[in-house]
Formats: sequence, C-alpha cells, structure tokens
Amino acid sequence: MSDAPPLLILIPVAALLAIGLAPSRLANRCAIAAVRWVPRLAVGVFFAAMLVGIELGTQPRPLAAIGAGEAPVDLVYWTGGAWIMVALVSAVGWVVARYSARYLDGDSDQGAYFCRVGGTIGAAALMALAGNLLIMVGAWSAACASLHRLLTHRKGRPVAAAGAQMKLVVDRLGDLLLAGALLLAWQAFGTLNLADLIAAGEQRIVAGQVDSAMTAFVWFAILGTAVKSAQFPFSFWLPETLDTPTPVSALMHAGIVNAGGYALVRLSPVLVAAPTALAMLAIVGVVTALVGGVAMLAQTSVKRSLAYSTIAQMGFMMFQCGLGAFAAAMLHIVAHSLYKAYAFLASGEVLVVAAAQEPVGQERAPSVPPARRLAIAACLVLGAYLATTTACGISPTTKPGGHLLGGLLCLALVRRAWHLLEHKSPWRRGYVVLSTTGLCLAYAANYLLVEAALSGSVPAVGSAPATWAAAALLLAAFGALFLGELRIADGRTIPWRHALYVHALNGFYAEAFARRGLRSLST
Repeated sequence: MSDAPPLLILIPVAALLAIGLAPSRLANRCAIAAVRWVPRLAVGVFFAAMLVGIELGTQPRPLAAIGAGEAPVDLVYWTGGAWIMVALVSAVGWVVARYSARYLDGDSDQGAYFCRVGGTIGAAALMALAGNLLIMVGAWSAACASLHRLLTHRKGRPVAAAGAQMKLVVDRLGDLLLAGALLLAWQAFGTLNLADLIAAGEQRIVAGQVDSAMTAFVWFAILGTAVKSAQFPFSFWLPETLDTPTPVSALMHAGIVNAGGYALVRLSPVLVAAPTALAMLAIVGVVTALVGGVAMLAQTSVKRSLAYSTIAQMGFMMFQCGLGAFAAAMLHIVAHSLYKAYAFLASGEVLVVAAAQEPVGQERAPSVPPARRLAIAACLVLGAYLATTTACGISPTTKPGGHLLGGLLCLALVRRAWHLLEHKSPWRRGYVVLSTTGLCLAYAANYLLVEAALSGSVPAVGSAPATWAAAALLLAAFGALFLGELRIADGRTIPWRHALYVHALNGFYAEAFARRGLRSLST
C-alpha cells in the first residue's frame, strides 16, 4: 500500500512541531501568525486523521518506514486506537487554541504561548501515531517539555514555578524508567518498531517462551507509565500546577495526563506477558482512585477539585488496564478528555451557574424522602442500564471491563436522578427514565464502537475471580463515597467526617512531603 495516506497526516503534525521549536523572541514578533495557524493546523490534523482512517480502516499496520537495510524505522503504526487518539488530541487542541486566543489577548508573550501549544499538540499527535517505541517515548517527553514551558508562562509567580518543578522531577523519573524499558525492549526483541515488537511478543506468549528480559521490559514500561500518569504517591504535582493559564490546565488534564493510559493500550499485547506487573498496576490504581476521590470531595477550589478528580480518574484508568479491560480504558480516555476540557474551560462560570440555580422566593420542602428517592433513582438507573447493555450484547461474562466503567456511569446517573426526583411529578419521572435510558444507550453504543476500533490491536484477557473481586471492591468503595456525600449534602452528621475532611483537604499531605523533599534537595 502507498505511504501517501499517512504522509497526509504527518505534514500538519510536523508543522506543529516546527512551530513549537520557534524561539520565544521570533514567536512573539509573529504572534498574529501563531494565533491563526496553530488552530488551523490542529483542524488539519483532525481532518487528515479522518481521511486516513477512512482509507486504512482500523486494522493494525506499520506505515511510512524510513531507512534502508535490515532495520528500517516505522514512522507510523496505524491502529483504530491511534485513529481515535489523534482525532481526540487534535479536537481538544483546537478548542484550547481557540479559547486561548481570547484568554491571552493582549499578552506580551502570546506568540511564544501559542508556539508552545502547537508544539504540545504536535508532540502528542506524534506519540499517538508513532510506529517506533523510541519515537513514541521521545514524543511523549517532548510533549511534557513543551507543557513545562506553558506551566511557567506567567513569569514571576513562585507558586507556578514550584508546581512546574515538581512535575519536572516526576517526569524525569518516569523518563528514566522508560529509557530502561527501551534498552530492555532492544535486548528482548532486537527491534523497537512497535509492529515487530508486538508480533514477537505475541508469539512468545503463545509459545510460553517469556524470558526475563521481556518480563523486565513490561515492568519498566508499566512503572514508567504509572509514574508519569499521576499515580499515588507520584500524584503530588498535579494539584500544585494550577497557578497557570486555565487553557493550559485544560490541555494538561484533558490531553497529556491521559497519555499514560494510551501507552498501556498501545503496548497491551506485550504487557499481558507479566500478569504480576498488571496486578500491581491494578492495586496502585485502586489506591490512587480512592485517595483522589476522597480528596476531591473536600476541596473548596473549583480547579483544585478538578485536579483531584483527574487523579481519581487516572487511578481508575490504570485499574482498568491492570485488569485487562483495555477497550473500557480507551473509552474512559475519550470521555475523561472531553469532560475535563469542558470543565476547566467553563470553570469561570461556576459562580454564575450556582447563582442561577438558587431558588426564588420561598423554598418548598422536598416531597419525597431522601432514602425513598435514592431507592427509586437506583432502581430506575439499574433497570435502564441492564436493559440497554443486554440489548447491545454487553455481557458481564464476556466484557467485564465494560460493566466496570458502567458502574461509575450508574453512580453518576443515580446522583442525577436523586436530584431530579426531589418533588413528586409524573412528568419528571418520565423525563428521568427517558434521559437515563438514552445516556445508557449512548454509553453502550460508544463502548461497542471503541471495542470494534481496537479489535486486533488489544488482547482478549479472561476475567479471573480475583478480577471480579477487585472490581467489586473498587465499585463498593466508590459507592460508599457516594452515599457519604449524599448524607453530608442532606445535612446529616458523620462522627469521623471532620477528621477525614482535614486530611482530605490537604491531599493526605502528599504535596507537603514533596515540597519538603524538593526543598531539602535544592539546599
């Protein structure tokens, strides 16, 4: 097949990377051009991805090899997951760039800012497309380096500089682990091309010839990815990087942080060779999700609450990968990216929305008791979810990962229905039933679409009893958090709430220990 289709998408990606390398002085002189061309190139990447995807489909294949002899380097390894990720990165990048044009209007360093945004988008897109493990890791590091310059865009702000320094330290640790993974991959497979590496890994797994070098590669890859994906205790930097322009936070939380989950999905056919490493990842994900979820509920700042929400979501995503639910993890990446981009960019409207929701005049007492309302909401949501997933063929015996992510969806829908059913109204109950069914149907359809796009590029992992136990434990923990939140919102007193609130408000002191450690190293 001709390499013309993949070259079509590499052209705007290369242009974004070139813009990202522009010196700050030159960028500021050409600020108007940067403001115009960065969103245009992001749109170009999106439409090029659509055209290439229509041309090539979702079957995995290496493309655009360079070099001669016995060791050519694949520039692109096309899969359905790469198609989804490039489209997602370019779409979010376009939204952030358009928002930034208004947000930074009149900023003296606007040109340099847009060049760094373009470089971050281009590096993230290159990571999603990379056909060689060295290119993928290098593009990931380049995206983090460009993001670091965005985090310190506002000069003379010590809080922003300290947060960026924390992220830099964690990134360097993750890069060292990934560098070790590169060396072990070359030792184990004799190649860094993803297509050849994955094919060789699958053959060894089937033949039962997994050696120590291959196992060590999986461990280093998982550890490096977990460190760079804000897993506890290396999540301390994320709430400390909020003293930065809001669109930078949106780009980081909706894009770069999700790169770790995509890297695991990309390498999933080889990662299953070390089930112990995946089990460790699942345990770390559970701890991260619970710590982030509890800390999120205690925050009084909107952006800080969103930061801890990202930590919890990253933990849940790692947990899904650890259980082998790679299709559910990919859908989680898409949903989380779109939600976080909207949440950060709309964070300035929170007070306006809250004021608009204040009751006018005399507030009526709830007509339905809270406990009864919760039972009705749970029955409606559970019935709608089971009906739609059964109709779509999502069975818990064959697709446990789909129901794991669906459990979180149900908790969110129960909370929504609990609020909507506050007053007795047949019309409102009908609205809750129809809207909940529609949302469950949308989830089931999107899950099946992502699973179809990833077919052939992710392994089918069986569901062991331990998998079910771990999934049930995590969902039960989130359910307990949900019930505790409802009790607090209902005005009930929980004896140990105040002590837990203090610890959670401070992020369980991970940031304090990190600041003290970095201060000791600097002195």
